[in-house]
Amino acid sequence: MNWRRPWKDLPAWLGFLFGVVGVVSLLLTLLFNLVLNPPVLRLEMARTSYVPFAQQTLATPSGHSVQVQVLFDGEPVDGLQQMVLAVRNAGNTVVTHAPDEQLYVEFPETVTLLTADLGGTPEGDLSFGVRVAAEEHRVYIDFARLKRREEFSLSVFFYGDLGSGTPKLKGRSLATLATVVRLGVDKPTTGVSAATVATAAAAVLAALFGSLFTVLASARKTKAEMKEAELRTALGEINADLRKLNEELGKELSELRPRRVGGDAGRDQAVQEPPTEQNNGK
Repeated sequence: MNWRRPWKDLPAWLGFLFGVVGVVSLLLTLLFNLVLNPPVLRLEMARTSYVPFAQQTLATPSGHSVQVQVLFDGEPVDGLQQMVLAVRNAGNTVVTHAPDEQLYVEFPETVTLLTADLGGTPEGDLSFGVRVAAEEHRVYIDFARLKRREEFSLSVFFYGDLGSGTPKLKGRSLATLATVVRLGVDKPTTGVSAATVATAAAAVLAALFGSLFTVLASARKTKAEMKEAELRTALGEINADLRKLNEELGKELSELRPRRVGGDAGRDQAVQEPPTEQNNGK
């Protein structure tokens, strides 16, 4: 094994196995999360402040009396009160408000509503709106979506006998609507647990490692195959050159053999030729 790069000597199927285990673990983690921590849609409302503006009669040291009158929009109002309500997404997922849904704060019938204003809405979100229906003793709330743990406040001016009655968060919505004493007192609903996140992260890492290992192994195999193909091509070219050279040598030898045979025959004939008469006279 190559200890500098041991992954080169590992089988390619090991990376595929890591990838399969990672994907299966991720799917099982998501399934268990849906079973153990299902989506919870819940809106909670609590009263954060209450201020009564009562008319007063004050006595001065000189024996005179001063009557303090409360005006609202320039009109005297007896028993003016202000209440600030906070609405919060206490679930573990985003709450959306469909057009066919209604969300409102209902006051006792002994109260007359004057106005309502929004405050403390999520930054950059302009989809919130309120509408006062005095004859219904309701304040309707409109919004597009409210993320987990986001909240907004509602300031309502009214007069009348509130008594022991408390405004209630009601309406027609997929989310559970609850009126609580204080936000955050009830047991918080948790979303994805830390163990789930850790398991999902490990599964993703295993899948990525398996994919990377498979790619590296495939690249290594492809590189080896390319080298083998190049070597085979080079050997084929060498064999072709050798065959060509062998053919040329054979052709040269075939051309040289007849000439050599003819030369030897002429030389033998010259040696065996009988002497002529001229040679005999000498």
